[in-house]
Order: sequence, then structure tokens, then C-alpha cells
Amino acid sequence: MGLSSITKIPGVMRAQGWRVGPVLMDKWFGRPSAVAPSYSSPDTTTVTMNWVLGFPRARQVYDNLIRERIWQNDAGKRRVREVLGKKNLLGSGASSFDGTRRPVPQLEDEYVNYRPVSASLTSDPLDDLFAGLANFNLRVVIAGQVEPVSGQPGKFRVTVARVGVYVQDSYDFNDDPAGLNPKTWVSQPLGVWDETTNKVSKAPFSGGVYVTNETFRTWRTANHNGGDFLVFSDVLFTDVRPADSFVI
Repeated sequence: MGLSSITKIPGVMRAQGWRVGPVLMDKWFGRPSAVAPSYSSPDTTTVTMNWVLGFPRARQVYDNLIRERIWQNDAGKRRVREVLGKKNLLGSGASSFDGTRRPVPQLEDEYVNYRPVSASLTSDPLDDLFAGLANFNLRVVIAGQVEPVSGQPGKFRVTVARVGVYVQDSYDFNDDPAGLNPKTWVSQPLGVWDETTNKVSKAPFSGGVYVTNETFRTWRTANHNGGDFLVFSDVLFTDVRPADSFVI
């Protein structure tokens, strides 16, 4: 009983009916060794916004960012000005812009705000979202128009007619230490697994093998495979009606 190898974990995931978690983990196992931030090529096809928003904890974050219109809060306005400035759109005339149409990995230069979706092994269910993404970000991109404000040099009015939201995540097994002393770091727990019974749990059980991020790093060192990569979903578009208008 237990695990003959952590490469058996995707099979246990599939036995739970999970779809995305095992695909991403199999890709990690199958890639040559690569450690974030020196990533291997990104994955842009496995995760969809439709799948992500089927989980209430992700849906709540998405609904909140749309309701709060985070593209026009203070942080959003600063980022909008930065993005439009780099496009040379803060000039003497009106211009249209669309930061939603480029290939998704390139939208990292276009997003104007984001919200994290956090995962907790103690409070959140051990499900496909946890297995596939755990902690990830929902990024926001916008499309609309920008024009100078009459009588206010250096000020511009932005009108947002459309927003897009997508997932950005780093698929890796690197710990995020709370302190500066590596001796105090505790490797992130990733559940207890048994390939014989196809059982997975947050809590220890007879025959189960406790797995952490360090388990995967050790496997990578021994096998010279295990490639960290960035994950991007498709983009979910929403028309803003009536359009938002604000000054940057």
C-alpha cells in the first residue's frame, strides 16, 4: 500500500474524477528539469475559465472583481496609465485600444489589475482546483478609448467598454517561505495519497503517504525531469454596460 512513486498520483487523481490536476502534473513529470522562474514553455490549453468558475471559491473572487470594477480603482488607474503610456496612446488625440486580443501569454504586458485566489489545505476541499492550480491569479485586461481631458494638461479620460479575465499561475513545487532563514521553512503539504486504494486525504490514514513540495523537488533531482511552467487559461470577456469612464 502507499505510493511506489509520486508519478502514480495523477492516477489517483483520475480515480477521484478530477480532470485538470492530473493533466498538469503529468506534464510536469514529462518535462526536462526546469525551476521557476526559469520556466519551460507555458501551458495555454488545459485550464479554461468555464472550468475554474465552476468552483465557488474562484467564482466568488471573479464576481467580486467584476462588481468592484477593479480596473478603475487607484491601483487599476495607475496600471492603466502605465500600459497606455507604453503604447504611446497618451497623446493629443483620441485613440482606441484593445488589450484583450493578443495571445494569452502576451497579455501579461496588458493586464491592469488582478485578484488572487488562495487555497488552504485546512479550510478548502481537496478537489481538482486545488490539485491543478492551488493558489493562482485572475488577471484583468480592458478595451475601450482614451482621450486627453480638455483644460487639464497631462490628464486623460479612459472609457472601458469591455473587460477580459484570465487565469495566470506558476505550476511549480517551490515553497513560499514566511521568513528569511531557510532552516525555519516548512514544505507545503500536498495531501496523503495511496495508489492501491486510490484514496487521498488531508489527514494521515493507514497506508497513505504524506506528500509535500519537497517530495517533488527530491524526485526532480533524482530523475532530471520535472519542469516548472506557467499556466494560462482562455479569456472570459464581459461587455461593460454602460461603459466605465474615469480620468488617469
